[in-house]
Amino acid sequence: RFTARFGAEKIFCQHSGLMERERFDNWRRVRAGRGNIVIGPRSAIFMPAEEIGLIVIDEEYDASYKQSEQTRYHA
Repeated sequence: RFTARFGAEKIFCQHSGLMERERFDNWRRVRAGRGNIVIGPRSAIFMPAEEIGLIVIDEEYDASYKQSEQTRYHA
């Protein structure tokens, strides 16, 4: 549904199932402004997007979205 609405070139999936090179390529493309929609686990919030219009956290009640160790964040 996302690709139908926004186009595949703007959307990136970031997760541990990707090869390291794929994750880095996604990171570079987002940083360069070539995409602004990132779908992934909690680590996806650290993608270097300049202009974020919306972040959707599915199942935000899950304790795994809270990091108590360094670096602390609460998505």
